[in-house]
Amino acid sequence: MARILRRSGANFEMIGHDGNTAASYLFGNTRPQTPQTEFIDILACNSFSQFNAQDTNGWTILHRAAAWGIAADVRRLLQMNASTESRTYKLAWTPLFCAVCHKNFETLQELWNSGDDLDLREQQDVRGWNLLHVAAGCGNFEAIPYLLERGVSLEAISKPASRLVPPPVRGKSVTPAEVARSCGEAAYAKWNEALKAAGPGVEPGRSEIDWKAEATDTRLGECECCDSWDAPPSIY
Repeated sequence: MARILRRSGANFEMIGHDGNTAASYLFGNTRPQTPQTEFIDILACNSFSQFNAQDTNGWTILHRAAAWGIAADVRRLLQMNASTESRTYKLAWTPLFCAVCHKNFETLQELWNSGDDLDLREQQDVRGWNLLHVAAGCGNFEAIPYLLERGVSLEAISKPASRLVPPPVRGKSVTPAEVARSCGEAAYAKWNEALKAAGPGVEPGRSEIDWKAEATDTRLGECECCDSWDAPPSIY
């Protein structure tokens, strides 16, 4: 159908009022996670030039593929020179952050294998969160050993932020472990299990915590597309 539309003169370069292109609709949280490489090839063969276009939230097609696609999609987009450096407008996330937040391990691996280790492990968002902060905050415990093995810092300190962070750490500079701890006892236990899985060189955090007295927020999942850690707007 896409090929018929193209032969009929359909404009593949059209950008909608929300900044979405024809490629934007290939990936989404309600779409089946099936390969979209054939559609990417159709666009590329018709001189599609919008692979790095950003929508009104700053998301590119590679951000969407990192969140909801598969490794083959990411690989083909990289061949089309899709940028791994584009930043979203809300939290200044690269596609790699989207892969971590949406627990998409295969696109995380594909993006990592395509980049420079030093640059990737040093990435931070607007809050000063690195990839481990994000993994802790969204409950992506599977990614934690992988990120640690690649040198993402367990001791990194965030900027003090007053919004889009768990309420117990608002206005504080925190490590990834402190983000996990602020998300409650269950999250912190899973965090420590993930640290143990990373190997003997990584020490788990404290276990003797009085959780009844601890200020926590058991909501996980803060990301670019939700505001579960909502707070009045303020400057970081």
